[in-house]
Amino acid sequence: MPFCQYYYNRIKYGGIQVYLGRDSDIGADIRIIQDIGHALLDPETRIERLALSFNAIGPEGVTLIAKQVFLERDPILLPRPRLNVLHLSFNNLGPEGAVVMAEVLKTNTTLEELSLQRNNIQCEGTIAFATALETNRTLKLLDLDDDHIGIEGILAFLKVLVMLNTTLETLSLYQNNVDVILETNERLLRKELVPLTDLTRTDGGVNLLHLDLWNRIDFEGGVSWGDGTTMKKKYTKRKKRW
Repeated sequence: MPFCQYYYNRIKYGGIQVYLGRDSDIGADIRIIQDIGHALLDPETRIERLALSFNAIGPEGVTLIAKQVFLERDPILLPRPRLNVLHLSFNNLGPEGAVVMAEVLKTNTTLEELSLQRNNIQCEGTIAFATALETNRTLKLLDLDDDHIGIEGILAFLKVLVMLNTTLETLSLYQNNVDVILETNERLLRKELVPLTDLTRTDGGVNLLHLDLWNRIDFEGGVSWGDGTTMKKKYTKRKKRW
């Protein structure tokens, strides 16, 4: 019997899109989070898009969701959730919570969009996501706006996205001062990235990666410093996301 029937019913009977964001009063209440997890695994649940932003569930809450729904789910007894969009922005996840969600991405084959805006994931969390993208082949959009990712995180992403991952279409790093970091660390970036076969994908995969910065620039084929190639850029509107 669910501790809180309201949240269980919202997930189970709310259709394919459910918003439990601001003013939902979920917080880090383990019992409510467990109810949400149970509802996600119910065979009758049709949900595909779930927003749990602005709930301050913290690293403990997201770890519980990750383990219950994804990492420790018995694949024989419990069906795989249909979720392809998950928003966890403004939840105080920190690096610890980000690392857990990165573990989910390593084996998940349904999520296409993951939003983690303003969770202060820092370099540790960013590198964990970059590592997960080495094997993940379903995620198309990763939103890490205003997450204090740092130069190490940028380097990790660029290396993976240039050489290994051709599935991700949009990496949103808005309000991370990425343009400033790239400019002030140009020498380091040249040293680390120039050896990567001209910084272009040659495997026949998707060649266009939308790296959404403060000034909304698209980089074709990764990053180029003018060493025989040209950085093409065009201004685009930020995608309207649910």
